[in-house]
Formats: sequence, C-alpha cells, structure tokens
Amino acid sequence: MLKPMASRWGKTIPRFSAANATPGKVMEALRVQGCAIIERLIPEPRVTQISAELEPHVASRLLPADGADVMLREHADFMGNRTKRMLGVLAKSPTMSEMAAHPLVLGVADALLAPYCERIQLHIGMFRRLCPGEGMQLLHQDRHSVPAMELKPARGEPGYFPGAQWGVAALWALSDCTAQNGATRLIPGSHLRSDVNLDMTLKRTEAQEQEVGWTPSEEDCILATMPRGSVLLYPSATVRGASANQTESVRDVCLFAYSPAWVRQEENLFLTTPPKVAAKLPQVVQELLGYSLHGQVLGMVDVNGDMGDPQDLLKEFSPSTATFAKRAALPVLSRQTLSANAELLRSTCEHIGFFYLVDHGLEEKLLRAQNALRKFFLQRDEVKAKVGTSTSRVFPQHSRGWVANETLDPSRQGVLDLKESLEVGLERPEEEDPQKRPFRGPNNWPSELPELKEEFMAAVNALHELSLEVASALEVCLEVEPGTFVKKCDDPMVLCRGLHYYTPLGGDTPDEAALGCSAHTDYGLISLLHQTAKGLQVLHAEDNVWMDVDPLPGSLVVNLGDLMQRWTNGRFKSTVHRVLPPEPGQRRQCISFFLDANFDAVIEPLPRCIPPGEALKYPAIQAGQHKLAKFKVQSGSELDDQSAEFFRRTVEAPKGASVGGA
Repeated sequence: MLKPMASRWGKTIPRFSAANATPGKVMEALRVQGCAIIERLIPEPRVTQISAELEPHVASRLLPADGADVMLREHADFMGNRTKRMLGVLAKSPTMSEMAAHPLVLGVADALLAPYCERIQLHIGMFRRLCPGEGMQLLHQDRHSVPAMELKPARGEPGYFPGAQWGVAALWALSDCTAQNGATRLIPGSHLRSDVNLDMTLKRTEAQEQEVGWTPSEEDCILATMPRGSVLLYPSATVRGASANQTESVRDVCLFAYSPAWVRQEENLFLTTPPKVAAKLPQVVQELLGYSLHGQVLGMVDVNGDMGDPQDLLKEFSPSTATFAKRAALPVLSRQTLSANAELLRSTCEHIGFFYLVDHGLEEKLLRAQNALRKFFLQRDEVKAKVGTSTSRVFPQHSRGWVANETLDPSRQGVLDLKESLEVGLERPEEEDPQKRPFRGPNNWPSELPELKEEFMAAVNALHELSLEVASALEVCLEVEPGTFVKKCDDPMVLCRGLHYYTPLGGDTPDEAALGCSAHTDYGLISLLHQTAKGLQVLHAEDNVWMDVDPLPGSLVVNLGDLMQRWTNGRFKSTVHRVLPPEPGQRRQCISFFLDANFDAVIEPLPRCIPPGEALKYPAIQAGQHKLAKFKVQSGSELDDQSAEFFRRTVEAPKGASVGGA
C-alpha cells in the first residue's frame, strides 16, 4: 500500500497498486476509511482510447455558464458553472465497458450490496469535465438518489456495511487528478457517522435540523489525487466534493455508481443505452444496465407473446451474437464465506461451473511459485528436456515433467498449442510397478534450479488443501452427507501444471487457428487457476459464444471437471474453455491445479441429484480408469468407452463459436 495523506482525525485514503489490490483488502479499506484508490487499474492505451471515443460528444456540449440546460444552471453551486456532464457514456464509448464491469470493482460492489439484493445494477454512468476556472463543489453524500427507507440489515446488525446501504461508487480518472485541477476532496470516516448535517436536496424540518449534529468542514477533507487510469471507490455515504480547477487544462473523470437492482436508477439507462445499442455490449454490462431479471419477475419484458427475460429481447437486436466475445459475469466468492454462500455457489455450479475465489490467502506463495517457474521457462530447451516427460518414472509418463507443447482437442491433432508446461503431482516415492499405481510417484526437478521444488510444491500443497475446502463447500450446497466428496479424495490423483503461453517464433501475430490452449473440459473434480494475464475464455453454450474471463487481482478461478459432472448426474456443469495466445511480444503464465478422486474410487451419480422418475445419465466408473480414458482420447486414440466418447462430443461442441479474442 502506498503512503496516504492523513486527516486531522488520523483517517487516511488507502492506496493500492493494480498488482496488490484484492477485493478483500479494498473492502476492509472501505469499511474503516470509507474510501480507497487503486492506481493505474486500466492501462494507459485503453484510457487514451476511451477519451478518444468520448471527445466528439464532449466537445459539442455547452457549459452551464454558456446556456446549458436549466437544471444545471439552477443548481450551479452543486453542478458547477464550468463543468460539462454527460450521461449515456456506454453508448458513446464501448471501451468504457472495461471500467463499468471491471472484475475488481464489480467484486467489491457485489460483496457490499449483497445483503440488500440478489443482483446489483448500474445506478448512473456520468462523464464529468471540469474546465479551467471551475469553483469548488459543495460537500455532499448520495442519500438523495435512493429510496428514503431503512434497509435491512441496519446499523449494528450482521451483514451491515457502513455507508453502503445507498450504493457504491467508482470514480475513474481519465486525466491526472491533482490538487490544482479539481481532484475530489473527501472526508475519510464520514461514512460511519449517522449525524451528518448535509442534505442539499431534501428540506429538513426544524426538529430534524436539531437532531443532526455534525456539519462537515473543509478542515476535515483530504484530496484524492490520482494518476489517469486509477479509480476511487467509496460507499455513497462518504462525504465528498470536487475541488476547484485552478489550471488552464481540463480534468476528466467518469463516475459509475452501483445500487441494488430493485432501486429506480438515477440515470434512465434504458433510454440512454437502448436495446439496439446495448445488444453490442458485453453481457455483464447489459445486465448491469438493467437488461436482466431481479429474482424471477422484476424487469420482465414481452418476448414473442410471452413474459421473458430482457436478455431474450436483446437477441432480436443482435442476430450475429456469435461473432463477438462476451465478458463472463462470473460470481465472486470468498474462501471465508464459501459454505455460507451455499445458494450462490450451487446456482453457479449448475449454470456455468466457473467462479472467482478471493481472500484465499495463497497469493504470496503463488507469486513465489510463479517467479520460480518463470526462471525455469527461461532456461534453454536442452535444460528443460532433462526433466521432460520421457524421463518420468510415473505412469503415464506425460503426467510428470516438462511438456514442450501439446493439444487437448483430439480433433486438432497435428496443430499444437502455443504453450509449454511443467507437470507435477503430490510428491510420492517411486513405485516398483508404476502401471499398477498410475499417477503416483516422484516429480522431475531440474538440478539447475534447486529452489523450484520448494517454491512450486509449497503452492501445490496449499492449493491441494484449498481444493478440499471447496469440495466440502460443494457438499454443503448440495445438502449431502459431510465427507461425500472429501472421503474419496484422501489419496487423490493430483496434477498441477505450471504453464507458459507464448507467441510464435519471431513475434509474428498468431493466425486465426492458433490457440494458447485448445478447447477442452477438465477431467477431474475441481480445478484452481492462478492467472497473470488475459486469454482464458469459457464457452457460453446457449449462444455458442466465447466469454472472456480476465484476471481479477488476488483471485483464483475455480471450475468443475467432468468427474464432478458425472458425480452430480449432470447437475453441476463441466464447461468447455480455452486460452487465446498472448499478443506479440507478450507472455502469459499461470498455475493450474487439478483435484481428482482416489484412483480406485468408484464414482456414480448421487441419489440427491437424480430427480424422481428420471434415469441415471452416467453409469458408475472407477475414477482412475476415467482419467486414463481422458488421456487416451486427448492423444487422438481410443474412443471406445462412454467417457471418451462424451469427451470427444464436448470438445467438438464449440466448432461454430466465435474465435474472437479478449
């Protein structure tokens, strides 16, 4: 955390870099201080592109002082005389979707507002340009823009988050925000007070005026200076206001505020971003705009003569849905409350089988392992070949050691993925007859990098422990006997892959067929992914469209495998996914951990997952034979058993899908 300025109360504005910000850290900062800044969260080129998309719309707007609309002039002490304001920003700048639906921001907003709603929405998206000579804005809160009611949980009740009942806001810097050009000034800790005497829109009675006892002053304020591409987060009860622009340049920001989806939005987003425009935006943004259902009925529309989901309406305006990639609206769950969020976990596993896991406590170990792996992948091929799979003492050999390249899609044999990997499992003594105890034995370690074993295995063992916690949480959400999954994983087949994705030799742009990792489903029960760059995509089966799953700082991506799908009789989903190659000159590195059951464990659908009157979708199968069959079909051989045939059909499913990238 960067050193913040302090107020006279000793309160601060916590600051994070994009690399070390996590939802858990940011939420704690918001809880204590009522504000947090994540610096340079959006890369400079994207900020430049957003500004270029907005500029034609901003340039044509009048200032209030020059005759802009009456409302702005009548509230000049708040709205400003030399401030340009603009709504409908997502219709004017498609790239701005990356700000509105940034995974870190959504993770925080979703977590803070979860006690009050099933789904969050955008409350307003507003561009603001402070022009030279603009004065200081009045200090204010956002209480006026939500219903005047006491929401539950209230102050002092479990689940209450200070100041977040009315919403959460993200103020993005499109230009540097400095002490001279109008940086936001705010009062850290003001969200904790219930006696704030600041209400500029609602008139108070004399009795009400006597009840409120604290009037914020300028002496309490701190300036939220930040470089462009940064974001200031705060619950809407935090007292704040723009400072004066004393320079000869403009200061540009964009505000995205989030509220429960049952609240009337401050901006009429259905008019500023109508269906024809919204249909071209990522699905997560469409849902934030309000093109979604809250619960089962709020927000319905007429679709083909029946009551339907707004998402179905958008399809009428987007006949070429499969030609672009969506951004996956993956839920964000915390390790600390995984079992407590059983309903959300169950719904996620039933619909897509992917989610972000935050507050996992493994980031330091994983980063050390990533650094050690980077040193390994930078070695010459002849050094890495010393620990190649051909030297493995484990059966099958390709489950241990360095893999120069491969393909996971049997229909793409001869078209290798643009990746290399180091495969390890739990460290075990060498077996006398490896074929009798498949997937067990020692790992291959390079003598040139003695620290690799310690750092990588520390991460592997920690991920193993975490995967069992996830398995226990799945037992809870399915309401099955404790230990149903975990007891069959007490001597598991574990595989962990350090993966390095690269661009073709010479830095050429990959052709359309090139993939970092070809389309596939995971074989086992639970997969945990620590990724450092974009590229992961999951298949949205209904639309046959690839959805981007971008890295969320401090998170793991969790997904379910084929064996879990079988075990739950198809109730939980093993979803097809792939990885796009990096851009020329870039690299992508990740750690993928796979938990499988014991080799001899017999897996058959749980009675709990078989609806009355329905038959089993999958016969019983030994976990080890299931995994061996997957290995065989991956190599393009032996499609004679049901599990192998199922895998072949699954990976061929996305043939008509988009090959668009992140």
